[in-house]
Amino acid sequence: MTKMHSSVMSLKKISNLFFCFCFCGIMLIPLTVKLIGLAPTPVVGENRPLASSPAWFNQKIRKWPSILDSWFNDHLAFRSHLLGLYIRYWEKGLDAPVKVNVTGRKNEMFMQHISPTVTPYLGVHPLSKEHLVNLKLGYAGTQAWFQSHGIPYLLVSIPDKTTLYPEWLPFWAAWKKGQSRYQQIVDVLSKSDIEYLDMLPVLAKQKSSMRLYNIWFDVCHWNGNALSIAYQTIGRRISKWSPAFTPRPEFYSIVPTDAYRYQYGSETVPYLRLQHPDLLENHSNLLPGEEAPKNWMGPLLLINKNQEKHGLWFMSDSYFSMTHTEQLPQCVGSISPLALHVQAFLRTHYNRFSLTFANDVLNIFRPTVVVEAFVERSQGARTRANDPLIRILGDIFLKTPSHILKPDMDLATVKTVNAEFNRKSEAENALTLIAENKDPIILLPSLKADNDGRVAVMGHIQAPGNTAIQLFYAQKDQGFSGDRVVTQPLKKGTNLIHLHVSVTPGEWVKLRLDPGGVPGDYHFLALPEAATRTAG
Repeated sequence: MTKMHSSVMSLKKISNLFFCFCFCGIMLIPLTVKLIGLAPTPVVGENRPLASSPAWFNQKIRKWPSILDSWFNDHLAFRSHLLGLYIRYWEKGLDAPVKVNVTGRKNEMFMQHISPTVTPYLGVHPLSKEHLVNLKLGYAGTQAWFQSHGIPYLLVSIPDKTTLYPEWLPFWAAWKKGQSRYQQIVDVLSKSDIEYLDMLPVLAKQKSSMRLYNIWFDVCHWNGNALSIAYQTIGRRISKWSPAFTPRPEFYSIVPTDAYRYQYGSETVPYLRLQHPDLLENHSNLLPGEEAPKNWMGPLLLINKNQEKHGLWFMSDSYFSMTHTEQLPQCVGSISPLALHVQAFLRTHYNRFSLTFANDVLNIFRPTVVVEAFVERSQGARTRANDPLIRILGDIFLKTPSHILKPDMDLATVKTVNAEFNRKSEAENALTLIAENKDPIILLPSLKADNDGRVAVMGHIQAPGNTAIQLFYAQKDQGFSGDRVVTQPLKKGTNLIHLHVSVTPGEWVKLRLDPGGVPGDYHFLALPEAATRTAG
């Protein structure tokens, strides 16, 4: 019994020693690999600065252990790989999505941070009617402005991975499915007269034959295959305005490239490579008030030494400016092969657009065509309609039921209270309303609301003082009241005014305009030239 007990104890000691040896050996591997200089390249993007190398002689000896501990924790060999494995198996092995990304079927990853793509697809927070109206007004006004200068305009929308590959979303996505934001946007834009290209049906036809979004590398953008399809589709569409934009497959190639998605490891993905980058020279310094762009969002003007005419203004977001295209030394960010079709290629972020900037650009070069593209998750150029001239141009272009207050307006259908019109005032090229007191009123003819339930009143007015213009509205047997009014501040001098009301679609709306709260002369001037040309 003693002998047997002794044998068991010896076996336990051996197993314990073996376990300790293995444990210490495994624990020492990272330190050993680090010290002999064989540590692998990190594959995780750090979110904070790592500890710097210890400055031994600048610190007291008793602080050396804590300094070494901080440095070693941050620079441990295999540290990033272990973090990557942890995240990867937490998401994929345990099917537990983190707030950064969502893992779907077949290990497909979907972005859910910064600009989420899953919740907008599920319709969790639908876009408001006001947002959609402003979006349509902004793009319609932009097209109207370019058309008033004789320049064709094309608007392009791009679906996120969630919308193109809903079959790859996790099983729980079917539990909460409303109308996606992309479908809301498409419904609004496709039913207007805006020159519009929806890339979803184009990409959907191709997705079974090639990958258009990657598995986990850069899933917030499409890949080189999709860029190629977009180039060809846009090129064919705008070639109706100029054959110079007919797609040229020899201008680029698709190159399989090993790319890292930080903690998820490497993936071979398709990149787009331009074939003649040496033909392009950066002349961004010619742009008004602009320095050389410091990042992909900055305006970029390229001159093609091999072309003698044509220009393209390409407004986009990161889908064309920083993804799956090999970077060129003379460019900041990526560019489309369309740059090789023209003498001058201007790339800007669509949020950089303003009418002031556009006027400055046209003083430098005149684009043959303007293309504007936005991706689903960005929700488009939603603030552009803050410009009253853009709104006016948009409503004129969309043929929104409206009254335009202008010098030659028909006064036979208009009634005034506490004021009178005078066409023979001292103000030239103006229709003057002489307000007798602080409550001048103009009763305008009723208008029938459009399919969006909108009617508008717009004009160019010179006010005698700082005040506010008010538009009262009523339906059916309603009277005018302070519960149904929209207001716009007026400063002394000239103002562009745009007032719209939202009511039941197709119903008649009674309108009363109070041009201001101060007595004096209100001059109704001609609209700016772009609006006059748009109105025809």
